[in-house]
Amino acid sequence: MNILITGGTGFIGRHLISDFLSRSPDIDFTVLTRKKAKQVSWLFPGIPPGKLQIINDTGELHDRHPDIMIHLAGAPVFSMLPFFENTAELTNSRTGYTAKLLTRLAAAGILPDTIIMAGSTGIYPPNQIPCPEETPSGNSFPAMLAKNWENAAAGTLEELRQSGIISKIPRLVTMRFSTVMGKSGGFLKPFLIAKGQPVIIPGNGNNMLSWISIPDTMEIAWNLVRVWRNFSGSINLAVPVPLSLNEICHDIAELNRAICTVHLPETPLKIVKPKTAAFLLLSNTARPDALTRLGYCFRYENFREYLKTII
Repeated sequence: MNILITGGTGFIGRHLISDFLSRSPDIDFTVLTRKKAKQVSWLFPGIPPGKLQIINDTGELHDRHPDIMIHLAGAPVFSMLPFFENTAELTNSRTGYTAKLLTRLAAAGILPDTIIMAGSTGIYPPNQIPCPEETPSGNSFPAMLAKNWENAAAGTLEELRQSGIISKIPRLVTMRFSTVMGKSGGFLKPFLIAKGQPVIIPGNGNNMLSWISIPDTMEIAWNLVRVWRNFSGSINLAVPVPLSLNEICHDIAELNRAICTVHLPETPLKIVKPKTAAFLLLSNTARPDALTRLGYCFRYENFREYLKTII
């Protein structure tokens, strides 16, 4: 099985490639990235030759027809400055790139039968009560960004079918990620680097945050590829019970030996960085109804206990 992956050099993508290759000898990965092979090969130590190919353009696929595409590409919010204020880059790297990528693969006759793409639980309106997958999207910038990303994929595939370029629409799965917690990237990385430093909490910290561990993220992705082959649509990657930002940050501070927690007033943040504030201050809650129906049992549901395993 050959898996074409975008965003494979990112936090989730690196874990996914390593995890999948450790599970099965019959999987090969093709990583589509803007970076040269010599710039990113160090990210994948110990992978046997031939199991991983790094390309910069879909034209380099040649006869390496992908069976599945895992589409994770999108400009990372937390490695950008000034975070969500750069709306054009965030949007184009998701909606624009998704449409172009699917169109190019279809035109070359190598569009996979299964497409598993990233999404976000930020698509839901702010709510203290966790939202199941069928909840209508919100109207904040994070919600519209997530909604347009999903629509770009579904809309492009429908246009390709109607134009006769493809005969049927591939199985499309959207993994709506909540905050993915792991040691080597994402939300936790800056806290773990700054061991012993104050933990800064934006606003009053009462907003709710859904989260999921890296091990559970990998297990769910694997099941979507190998076990739940008939599943399509959106699936929330989030533990059943969200936590407040205060609860999460206090656990981080205590276990990471931070000297204190400090609240960043929300009014100046809203004035100086309004879109960043929309992301940081709104509650982001999701209920994993699809995972419940599929019978999935989380490995980690208690944030504090999971944090102990990685600090």
